[in-house]
Amino acid sequence: MTIRPPQSGQTPRTAIARAKPDAVPGPPQRPADSGTPAPAVPQRDAVQISSQARALQQTEGPSRGEAGALEPERMREILKRMSDGHYDRPEVQEAVVNRIAEEA
Repeated sequence: MTIRPPQSGQTPRTAIARAKPDAVPGPPQRPADSGTPAPAVPQRDAVQISSQARALQQTEGPSRGEAGALEPERMREILKRMSDGHYDRPEVQEAVVNRIAEEA
């Protein structure tokens, strides 16, 4: 038996395609192209901001900087405390939880 590799531009057919060409599943047949492209329908994204979010955006407090960011010095202090294990102590964790609950 000799097997020849397909030639350039030639797609090998499966065994079922050779047996029953009309039984092979494939993409649905489309009508012939009329040469005129279909008009493109522009798609637009939409964003809705709730009234709650608008109110939160307008509130300003001592700890709120741009988008709630912390001052670099405060961030360094927090990171140092984290690396030292300060926040791993039960009494500190309880204090943090209570403070978060007060703000909610």
